[in-house]
Order: sequence, then structure tokens, then C-alpha cells
Amino acid sequence: MNASEYKKGIEHLRRSDPKLEWIISNVSLKQPIKRIANFEALVRIIVGQQLSGKASDKICERFEQQIGKGNFKPEIILSIEDDKLRQIGISYSKINFIKGTANYLVANPNFISKLKQLHPTETITELTKLRGIGIWSASIFAMFHLNHADVFASADSSIAKAILLIYGDHFVAGSDEWNSLMERWTPFRTVACFILWSWVDAKMPKFYLG
Repeated sequence: MNASEYKKGIEHLRRSDPKLEWIISNVSLKQPIKRIANFEALVRIIVGQQLSGKASDKICERFEQQIGKGNFKPEIILSIEDDKLRQIGISYSKINFIKGTANYLVANPNFISKLKQLHPTETITELTKLRGIGIWSASIFAMFHLNHADVFASADSSIAKAILLIYGDHFVAGSDEWNSLMERWTPFRTVACFILWSWVDAKMPKFYLG
């Protein structure tokens, strides 16, 4: 999702959803940052699961010190003993997930490049075949690293909370109201998530909900 596509998404959502229009007009919005789609990105996402951003960054910093800058490569990770990775703060379950992903990419070196050619829904499906990559992790990778404009982070707690607070308790996944909302946001659901995250980061300012 480049700057032009992001801008188109903002204008689409401004027109189609008055509540998002209010946020767009009153809150400083997150901007898309182009990030590389590679094995290192998947490792960092796995490490960061259920951790604060600060804790995750610290572990990844130690990880990089362990292997050397620029050495987040599957073959290198597989050569490191599990106990050494545990010592830098990575749980054994995450070590298994990281090494499982490393083994998969060694066997399928074109996996990530192929993901770039897929529809967002297919991308999520393929990523979640990897152990340790659930819906949330797959969504984050698709949004921030593959730059898909129409991915909805359904498993993100901040997004779920924001929808309930802004739209009401009846907006639950699978409901008619929910499906209607998703239709309104398509094909820019990634941008909608950026807007909602921006509102949460701004301490969820109150506004007329209508």
C-alpha cells in the first residue's frame, strides 16, 4: 500500500463511514511505513506475540546481537542451540515456531515471493499453515510487510474494542451489522484498521456517535 493508495482509502472511508470520517478529521492518523517482507519480519512477529512493543524490541535486539546484524536467515537460526535462544528471552514454544518457519522456508525458498502475488484472503490462508502464525500474525504480516490494502485485523484486541465502543455491542463478528460494516470498508479495510488504531492511540476521544 503506497501513499497514493492510502490516500484513496482515506477518501473512500471518509465518504462511506461518518464515524471514521470524524476520526479522520479530528485525530492524527498513523501513516503506512513500507517494511520488507522476509524471514526476519516473521521472526519478529512471532517474538512479539503477547508481548509489549518494548519487550519485543529488547528481545529482538538481543537476538540480533546473538547472530550478528543482517543475519536473520533460516539456515543461521537453525544452527543455534535452543538453550541459547531461550537465554535471550524467547520461550521454547516460540523457538519451535521460529525454527519450524525456518525449516519451511529452507524447503520452500520462494514462499514469501509467492505470497506477494496472492489475494489477501489467500495470503492469510497460506501464512496460517505455518505453526505459530495465527490470524493476528498473518494479518500483521500481510498489512505491514506485504502492503495489502484490504486486510482486516480481526484478531487484534484494540480493533475489536474500538468497534464495540464506536459502533455498539451488537457489532460482533458474523452479525449482519458487522458484515455491512466490512462491505462499507472494502477494499480498504487495512486503512480502516489504521484509523481505528489511531483513535485508540489518541486515548479514544469521545465524539458524537449518532
